[in-house]
Amino acid sequence: MGEPLPRLRRQQDDQVRRLTDHYLSTHHLPATAENQARFVAVYDCFLRATPQEQRSAERLDQMVCTAFGLRDTAAADPAAAGQIAAELAALSARYEEEQQRRREEEELRKKSQDELRVVSGAVSTAYQDLSARLAVHRLGLTERATAVAEQEADHRARLTAIAELERDLKTQLEHRLHRDATAALEAQVAALSGELAAVRAELGDLATEGADDSPYPLAAAVRRLAAQAASAGLDALTGLATRASFNQAIAECSDRFRSAARAGRMEAENYTVLLLAIDHFKAVNQAHGHVTGDRLLAAVGERLRHLRRGMDRAYRFGGDQFACILPRTPSQGAWNVAEILRDQIADLEITAPTGERLGVTVSVGISDAVACGAAVVHCANEAMRAAKQEGRNRTVAFTDAAFVAPFPRQLPADFVAEVRHRLLCEELFAMVSVVVTGDQRGEVVMLLYRAFPGPTADDGDQHFLLAEDTDGAAAIRRLEEATGGAALRAGATDTDEIPDARALPPAARAQLLLTQLVELLA
Repeated sequence: MGEPLPRLRRQQDDQVRRLTDHYLSTHHLPATAENQARFVAVYDCFLRATPQEQRSAERLDQMVCTAFGLRDTAAADPAAAGQIAAELAALSARYEEEQQRRREEEELRKKSQDELRVVSGAVSTAYQDLSARLAVHRLGLTERATAVAEQEADHRARLTAIAELERDLKTQLEHRLHRDATAALEAQVAALSGELAAVRAELGDLATEGADDSPYPLAAAVRRLAAQAASAGLDALTGLATRASFNQAIAECSDRFRSAARAGRMEAENYTVLLLAIDHFKAVNQAHGHVTGDRLLAAVGERLRHLRRGMDRAYRFGGDQFACILPRTPSQGAWNVAEILRDQIADLEITAPTGERLGVTVSVGISDAVACGAAVVHCANEAMRAAKQEGRNRTVAFTDAAFVAPFPRQLPADFVAEVRHRLLCEELFAMVSVVVTGDQRGEVVMLLYRAFPGPTADDGDQHFLLAEDTDGAAAIRRLEEATGGAALRAGATDTDEIPDARALPPAARAQLLLTQLVELLA
C-alpha cells in the first residue's frame, strides 16, 4: 500500500493529534507516550490495510478498541462520531495525496537512477578508454626512455672507445717513434757488433793488449769500434745502451713521476726497473777465461735487446748486471716480463774453449716508482740481492712489508700514510713532537692545531704535528710564537735528518723520520 508517513510528521499534524486525544479521552485512556504511539500505529495500519472507500470512523474505532482491549463505543456520541468521520475523510485524502506524491517521487528517483546508470556507464567507458590510452602512452614513454638510455649508453661506450683509441693511437705513435729511433740505433749497434764479433773471434784476449800504436791492426780496429759505440751511448760488448744512458733515462722517468704524484695521478706515470745479475759469473770467468765471460754477456745482451714492447729499454748496468726500464708499468705487470726474460735466458747455452756447454741463469730484482719513488734503482738492487740470497735463478719484487722495518705502533695508519706520500712526492716538511705540561692543556692544543693545520696525530699527552714547506728550526719558532710561552716540551725533526730520496724508499725514510719523532721527547 505504499510507504508509511514519517511518524514525526504524523505527530506534528494537528488533526492526527486531535484525533489521538479524542480517542484516548473517549475511551478514558491516559494520554501517555505509549498509548499515543499505539494509537498512531493503529491509525497507520488503518490507512494501509483499509481501502479508501471502506474507511470510516466506525472501522477505525473497532480497530482501536481491539488494539486497546475495549468495547465498541462508536455510537455513543453521534455528534462526535460525525466530527471524527470528517477528520478521517480529510486525513484519508491527505494520505492519498501523500502516497501519490511518493509514487511520483519514486518514479522520478528511478528515472534519475536510470539516467545516472547511463551517465555512469558512459563515464566508466570514457575512463577505461582514457586509462587504456594512458597505458599505451606510458608504455610508449617507457620504451622511449629505454631507447634514450640505450642510446646514451651507446654514446658513452663510443666516447670511451674513442678515448681508448686516442690513448692507443698516442701510445702507438710513441712506440713507433721510439721504435724508429731504436731501430736506427740497433742498426748501428748491429753493424758495430758484427765487426766486433769477427774481430773478437780472431783476437781473443789480444783485444785488451797494446796501445793505440799497437802493431796488431785487428786490436786497433777493436778499440776504434769500441770508441765509436761509446760515443753513441752503446756498450760495445752487448750492443745495449750504457749505464750513463740508463742514469739519464731514470732521471727523466723520476721527474715525470714526481710531477704526476704531486698532481694526484702517479699511477699514470708509474714505471718499473728490473735489475738482472748473471748467476755465478765470477766462477765462469775464473774457470773458462774472460773471453767466455764476454761471450756470456753478449748472449744475454742479445736476448735483452729484443724486449716485447717497443717502449721498454734494456741497458748494460755494469759488470755482470743488466737493467730494464718498463714505462707505465706497475711491479705486478713487470713480474711477468721478468719471468719471461729469466726463462728465455735459461735457454741460452755457450761453448767454452774446452768444448763444455755452459748454461746461464739470472737473478732478477723488481721495483716500481709507486713503492720506491726516486729510490727505485736502490730498491731493485735490494730485491736482486734478496733473489741471490734465496738461491738465485729467481725473481723478487720489492715491497714495504718485506724490506722496511715496522713503524712506531702508537701512530695511526692514516698519519703514517700521509707522511709516506709526502716523502714519495719529495716535499719539504718538518715533524714536531709536543707534550703540554701546564693546566690549560685544551687551549694550548687548540693553538697548536691552528698553527699547524696539516696532518696531526696523538699518543696520550704527546702530540705529533706536520709543518709544511719548512724545516725543524722554523717549525719550533712557529710553535713558540703560537703558544706564547705556554708550559710544554717540544722537539722537531725534518727531511734533512734522513737519507736522500734516492738512497731509501719513501716507507723506509718515513720509518726513520717517525721513529726520530717519537723518540724526541722520550
